[in-house]
Amino acid sequence: MSIVEAISKKRGKLMTQGRLFSERSPKDKNKILARLVFLWLFLQTDGSSVASVNFYVSVSGKDQWSGRSVSPNGDLSDGPFATLQRARDAIRQLKMSKGLPEGGITVWITKGTYCLEQGLKLTAED
Repeated sequence: MSIVEAISKKRGKLMTQGRLFSERSPKDKNKILARLVFLWLFLQTDGSSVASVNFYVSVSGKDQWSGRSVSPNGDLSDGPFATLQRARDAIRQLKMSKGLPEGGITVWITKGTYCLEQGLKLTAED
């Protein structure tokens, strides 16, 4: 179940700035979903100063990169992820291999327009 589905079930209908979510354009829906995902990921951290992991998503990123830096490096061999899906998958991989770090995981999304070809689904696994 997606965040939007969960909110819709809890509240009945999701309103954004006085308009129903279902009445929004696909571009607006993608922006709203990206913000909701960021908020959800932000709320998952407790703000402590112990060891934590940061992942970055940028419109100039590539999903083949590590996602560990905010911008591409000089030789364009590493940098941020391009998609929220890849950041989600990196967190899943980290959880399976090492577990969650004590300080949590933060996904930083840089300024830009992100178009989702399909919805971003977060489950209990996340």
